Amino acid sequence: MFLHRYILGRLKNNWNGPAVTLIVGKKEIRIGRGKSLVTVRFKSRWALSRLAFSPSLGFGEGYMDGKITVEGNIMDLFEGFVQSDAIVPTWIRDFQRLLSYLPIPISGAVKNAQSHYDIGNDFYGLWLDESRTYTCAYFLHEDDTLSQAQFQKNDLVCKKVRLERGMTLLDIGCGWGGAIFHAAVHYGADVTGVTPAKEQAAYILDKAKQLGLQDRVHVIIDDWRNIEQHTKNTKFDRVISIGMFEHVGRAQYAEFFALWKRALKDNGISLLHTIGRKNEENSGQDPWMRKYIFPGGYVPLLHEIIRGAGKEELLAVDVENLWQHYAKTLNWWEKNVQGHKEEIVNMFDERFFRMWTLYLKVSEAGFIYGDMQLYQTVILGKDANWPLNREVTK
Repeated sequence: MFLHRYILGRLKNNWNGPAVTLIVGKKEIRIGRGKSLVTVRFKSRWALSRLAFSPSLGFGEGYMDGKITVEGNIMDLFEGFVQSDAIVPTWIRDFQRLLSYLPIPISGAVKNAQSHYDIGNDFYGLWLDESRTYTCAYFLHEDDTLSQAQFQKNDLVCKKVRLERGMTLLDIGCGWGGAIFHAAVHYGADVTGVTPAKEQAAYILDKAKQLGLQDRVHVIIDDWRNIEQHTKNTKFDRVISIGMFEHVGRAQYAEFFALWKRALKDNGISLLHTIGRKNEENSGQDPWMRKYIFPGGYVPLLHEIIRGAGKEELLAVDVENLWQHYAKTLNWWEKNVQGHKEEIVNMFDERFFRMWTLYLKVSEAGFIYGDMQLYQTVILGKDANWPLNREVTK
């Protein structure tokens, strides 16, 4: 069949990773370099056909459905996948790039966020650390636990923005509140978190009550674009956003940084923590991730962050890339998910479990072998003071 020959030929000619054995019916094809240590088995010709226009979406759906299986080290497969952009036809990559310019209405953004974060606090509690911090951790030592590394990340953020007792802090996209509780408990700050996910907000409010912090921990349940309706244009000493900018969408960048400027005092310090990429040829939107994991997501280039802040006369003074730390974080999460397979399958089903583990492993591969970065950017208001050295100790 012509379509199958086309797909297999494209894979064979453009695969830049370790050798992989593909089995379709009785046919066996080896692609890549070196000795093959991983086998991908297509249980039907239709499973192979789905790779024609989008290898990512076709493989992801086939794997979720059990129509494609992987034997051996799946990271060998993903190492090749993330290094082989040319397996996707150029016109499809160009089309995906155009999609990133489409605006996302508030209703769509809220629905997108809730589809990922409102699937059950109990589910996330199984595999995140006890602070339920669902962003890149910070490992000071190779043998740090996930809990230690998440504490260290939240502390690093507070140190980078020079947070002090009594200051007000706004966290745009606060998740389950890991950073705002750290700021309130360990730094004595008055904190406000923003999330459109109702389950996250309920968790934060309940935890604040348990800790007796209702007077200093506040939650806005809404899209980030509506923040000023709740704050009555209050300006904050410090503004942070950790792992939320990926959901904003390229078309909303100007609006996002304009709001950032309005929320931050002129002498304030802020920090934007986001997944990023370094390759402009990458569309920033993986089709399978966009459909099943992060609908509406767009991974920015570093210059898009610097330029967006600069247009609002905000000054980016410090950028750190924590890509290695995110690879380790994802590895921890995937192991934790594997350790709770029975509970997760009972909560959802086998297909969901395969989807979630695929998401975590391919993301880990993106940071180890591919284009994915993790940028922490410190951004100053126009009148903010900044020390001569980079030291961030209290």
